[in-house]
Amino acid sequence: MKKLFTFFFALGFLLISAGLFAQSGIPPGDLEDLEAQDNDQTVYVPATEKSTIATLVPDGTKAMMAMPAPSSTYGPRIRGYWFTAPCNFTITGLRVPDDNISGDQSIEIVRFNTGPPPFYSSTTNDFVSLGRWIGVAGSGIIPCNIPVTNGDILGIYGCRGTTTSYGNGPYNTTIDGNAVTLVRSGMQFELPPAPMHDIWQSASGSIGRIEMYYEVFYATVWTGVIDSDWNTAGNWNLLAVPDASADVSIPSGCLNYPTLTAAGVCHDIYIESNAAGTATLLDNGLLTVGGTATVERYYSAVISNVPEYIYYTMENNVGMTTPNTASAPVGTNPAPLTGTTAFATGGQWGSTCIQGDGAYNGGVNTGWNFDLGAGAWTISMYLDIPSNTTGSAHYIFGDPGAGSFRCFHNGVAGQDNIVLRGPFSQVNVNGIGPAPTVVHFVYDPAVPEIRAYKNGVFDNAVAQSALNIPTGSGFKVGGYSSSRTIIGKVDEFRLYTRVLSNTEIDATWDVPLGVAGPAWHLVGTPISDGLSGIYLGQYLQSYNEATAAWTDIIPDNIPLVPLQGYGFWPNGGNTAYYAGTLNTGSVSFPLTAANPYGWNLLGNPYPSSIDWDIVTKPAYINGAVYYLDAASGNYVSYNGGMGGGSQYIPPEQGFFVSATGPGPFQVDNSVRTHTNGSSFYKSELTYMAEIQAIGNGYSDVTHIRFDEDATSGFDGQYDAYKLFSLEYNNRLPQIYTIGGDKLSINVLPATNVVPLLFRSGVEGSFTISIGEIKDIDYLFLEDLETGVMTNLLEENYTFSYKTGNKDDRFNLHFALYEDVINAVNIYSYGKDIYVLLPENVTAEIYVYNLMGQLIKTAVSEGSRNTIKINNGGNYLVKVMTLDGVKAQKVFVK
Repeated sequence: MKKLFTFFFALGFLLISAGLFAQSGIPPGDLEDLEAQDNDQTVYVPATEKSTIATLVPDGTKAMMAMPAPSSTYGPRIRGYWFTAPCNFTITGLRVPDDNISGDQSIEIVRFNTGPPPFYSSTTNDFVSLGRWIGVAGSGIIPCNIPVTNGDILGIYGCRGTTTSYGNGPYNTTIDGNAVTLVRSGMQFELPPAPMHDIWQSASGSIGRIEMYYEVFYATVWTGVIDSDWNTAGNWNLLAVPDASADVSIPSGCLNYPTLTAAGVCHDIYIESNAAGTATLLDNGLLTVGGTATVERYYSAVISNVPEYIYYTMENNVGMTTPNTASAPVGTNPAPLTGTTAFATGGQWGSTCIQGDGAYNGGVNTGWNFDLGAGAWTISMYLDIPSNTTGSAHYIFGDPGAGSFRCFHNGVAGQDNIVLRGPFSQVNVNGIGPAPTVVHFVYDPAVPEIRAYKNGVFDNAVAQSALNIPTGSGFKVGGYSSSRTIIGKVDEFRLYTRVLSNTEIDATWDVPLGVAGPAWHLVGTPISDGLSGIYLGQYLQSYNEATAAWTDIIPDNIPLVPLQGYGFWPNGGNTAYYAGTLNTGSVSFPLTAANPYGWNLLGNPYPSSIDWDIVTKPAYINGAVYYLDAASGNYVSYNGGMGGGSQYIPPEQGFFVSATGPGPFQVDNSVRTHTNGSSFYKSELTYMAEIQAIGNGYSDVTHIRFDEDATSGFDGQYDAYKLFSLEYNNRLPQIYTIGGDKLSINVLPATNVVPLLFRSGVEGSFTISIGEIKDIDYLFLEDLETGVMTNLLEENYTFSYKTGNKDDRFNLHFALYEDVINAVNIYSYGKDIYVLLPENVTAEIYVYNLMGQLIKTAVSEGSRNTIKINNGGNYLVKVMTLDGVKAQKVFVK
């Protein structure tokens, strides 16, 4: 299993099926099939009994009620689920997902009048239809506007064509943070041509997966147009302070957020989040909530799912077959393995992949006749081919149909190379071995050309005439017709019927696309009575400092501990809802320090931010706080006004601290604030520089500050360790310095030279530049490999990096203090350069040619120093002293 994020210790990838329960029943007894579905047009029957109350205001929360994962399909009789509405909301959309099923959507939603439907074989018609859509083409969300009242008993039923996507049930989910149970329900007839009638329920068994999208409305909405005082009437949309019956919403994007300095009351309260998680409530323990308090947190992701046309994960979970898990069914599903091709350990993700031995008639026989026509397509695959294979061609995929195509290694491709051939100009990709490589082929008919990529990086493009690939006669992965199969492994084979952009390929080549990614987040809980079921169907882990290990949280009844942090991967959604009692007052958590760095994962326990600068830090923790940047997978730090992280810890945000000994860590209301945002450099900080490295679409920073109170080693009150992230995202540049350890923030006494270290998981071109800088008038970067010196105050430095290069490639040269430097005299005479220094001043002397190459160096030996030059021409002389730097151009005859 690919590891998704690490520090100095390995953090294993999540193997969790939280919230996915075993199917516990069989559909009620079959009845005789009805006639085939007719061709009804879309019909919508609006609910006439209810209307939206005029005073209700949308809070902007539009969400999908979480559903169980797809488990199977069923048809033609209609299936769905019933549930009791836990609050007021409006249904804004419905959709039948295209999980291995196709056809037009048909959906009906009903409200039962006197109670839920009876258990099979009894049935009921005591309901009213709230909406009916028949034969809606496409896979999009069907928009609607159906108001629902707390306590309504609803049934939702749907299919594509005559098939329903099944998920395990009963299924526990939430609406607006309120618990809901979806129970199996249906009728023994097809939805078209007949409307819903004779509806039953079953206490167990699969439910029909019909997605429901909703929006929550609140009567009283915070505007914050005057100030941050909860008890100011003008801060509310109704111009009245909420009373005990008011349902309150605090939206994101406000100028001010509410603070209570006196007692406040409400019934329900909903605290909304935007992508930054900035909406907050600073209740100070003075707020009494008579109903439900719900805190929302949006967790961002980089790339959404990119639907595939075929997707073979090569997991050995159906015997000697492998399922096509893409949304569109193609050929035989699951597809059988043929010949001597077999499942093997390894691969890109999961526990297995397929491995061929070069024999005949092997591979995954998809049962699909290639039919891409003139359209666009992208093929992606993980290859692990031994570099010692030679001889005849061995096939990676292909279709023997006339005018179709195939891909092979060896033969005319040669060792460690592959070739894509067909009714077009062939495309070569060289150097795919011996390390595993992810290869993309992209046909772009707008150019037209076929582009090739290796590990997310563009490799080459071959111009083509407009292609029209006709229907094939049997597509194989890991083989081709009856020819020789691949020697080596194939995993994660995907085909898209569109062009994947460079950005998509770069961001997703090493990211499983079953979920948006990279998408690990560190989280905390803002409520005192939360359970792991909040993340039902998501991925959740706890971290143990003593064992340096992550543990999967699978049961849904594990208490979430305030001030403890968790690892969270949103699976199929990016919003978490915390419904319960809001934390307030003093909250404590025990720290441990069994390992050298004492990494403890904590989480903000409040529905408001924490100001890290005013948190009382016990003597047994270092002063830095560490965050995971989900957008890149990089770790960022903050300490004392410096760093790539923030001094303000947002609501529900998890963070690491480094403990040097065991003991309690405590926060209280005094450290709470509404302020959110990035860190900033305090005005009192002097002699500091932020150095950044950029490449592959990502960046990293390291921070340096000079302070005579600091030491050249690690200072817990000033410095921050460097947490490397290459196993999470190996395309990241990683830049750091040394101060008793590898550091992302380094505060040290004045010095002229600071070693700068760099690494990345992939080769490429990277750029080093200055970000923030203060009180430093001289900063040169020396590339120890090329000898080039660059004035970073004037220009950036771009260099080529190869994996395996040493980290300690650069030096940073500083000059901090202006004093006697003007007394330094630099001149030339004949073929010599002279440097005259004031008495008792020592210096480093550097001579460069006009290409920036370092020609000679010297350390001063007294006041008069001579540098002999062999070749005439112009040179740049730089003299560095503890008092400053002087640079001068001279001409040597």
